[in-house]
Amino acid sequence: MRLPRLHLFEFEDQPWFPHLLRVGITDYLATITERTQPYAPVLPTLVTAVAQTADPLIRDFCSGGGGPWPALFPSIASAVPGTHLELTDAFPNPQAMARFPANLAVTYRSTVLEATSPWPVDASLATFFSAFHHFPPAQATDVLRQSSQTGTPVAVFEVTQRSVKALALMCVVPIAVLLMTPMIRPFRWWRLLFTYVVPLIPIAVWWDGVVSCWRTYQPDELMALAVRAAPSGMEWRVGEWSNVGQPLPVTYLTGTPTTARGSG
Repeated sequence: MRLPRLHLFEFEDQPWFPHLLRVGITDYLATITERTQPYAPVLPTLVTAVAQTADPLIRDFCSGGGGPWPALFPSIASAVPGTHLELTDAFPNPQAMARFPANLAVTYRSTVLEATSPWPVDASLATFFSAFHHFPPAQATDVLRQSSQTGTPVAVFEVTQRSVKALALMCVVPIAVLLMTPMIRPFRWWRLLFTYVVPLIPIAVWWDGVVSCWRTYQPDELMALAVRAAPSGMEWRVGEWSNVGQPLPVTYLTGTPTTARGSG
């Protein structure tokens, strides 16, 4: 059964949402992603994309607490020496740099960079991990249009899914937060307070996870957005990758300019 897409309210999207709780959410998401590695299947695609550029700079949008990059980037940097990763967010969290070894070329932009704002043209690849569902269709189209206009290849990856199975899996998320919190580093007393005493973090993570499932685009919807954004000048690919040991596939959309940078 195909569920309708509902663009409901997420705490993490709200400018008024307290900074500590936002960090609590993104730190949990980064930790669970690092430990379960649901995005492992995308590594060959990323390596291939950056290997095709002379000066590889990956700009990740909506980076939060670092997402899957602490697990992915060391392999990319090893395969393609000289690769630089820049993390960005509408609510920057530079403390996420603590998740990366000091010898890696990773920076976290301390100033706000929203994916809906004009993109800098210096990146060789723009990425979105567990983030594209935050954009309603009109904004999502504008974001993808930026890729064509700046001549920047783009890669969108999601591990949530708009399905009954995915929504059912969200029922265990509060338990996962309770179990995972002692493993999150750096240790913070306020994290224990808002997890076990006043359980705002588990509630917010669960709610945003459920809403993320309802918001996630199906592969055919991603392709429709991409074609609307750039009916020519881009080669779009969309699909799903299965991941052994993971309950849900990785949904992906990649776009590669077929024209010279800046000519779109």
